[in-house]
Amino acid sequence: MNDRKKRSQPALLMDFNLKTHQGQRMCQWMDYRLKNLLFMLEVVYSENQSLHDLSTNAIKEISQEFESLDQNLQHFLDAMPQPNNNKASIRYNKPKNFTIQCTTPQVITYVNILKNYDLLIQKCDRLWLTQQWGRMESRKPIHEWGQIISKSISFCSELFAPLRSQYIQYRKLQHSDDEENKPNDQEQS
Repeated sequence: MNDRKKRSQPALLMDFNLKTHQGQRMCQWMDYRLKNLLFMLEVVYSENQSLHDLSTNAIKEISQEFESLDQNLQHFLDAMPQPNNNKASIRYNKPKNFTIQCTTPQVITYVNILKNYDLLIQKCDRLWLTQQWGRMESRKPIHEWGQIISKSISFCSELFAPLRSQYIQYRKLQHSDDEENKPNDQEQS
């Protein structure tokens, strides 16, 4: 397939709501950093003979990283104390709806991570507002999980960078070969 042609790109649309500002920022950052990276690995690089095995291995490692992160975050949420006052509800002033276009299967997992991260923030806020935790105690898990998620994103980028460099080199070679094989207009005159 000629890389210059537009390709049909299917996307599974995932609609969800994030209540917290921190969750919304994490969503925008993760989606910006990962969606195209995953599509390039899963579709574009895997179609290149020389990058296929490396791309497949990178996708496998990223999938394992996301699944582990999702499970660990879920376990942490399950282990958190329940608020004493179950009748009191918590409301945020600017919840926001998101639609993420899942162009690879891995995007579905990071959407779940985002929803759980937002839920973590809500639980921490509720524990603080019901006076079970102090303010600093309620911020600690949010900060720690933000760092854990950031490290996972960096891990994905580290797997992607060498493949991207190789792909750029491949495209340059392909472009120079095309230029050499192109008929010279002066020779035809």
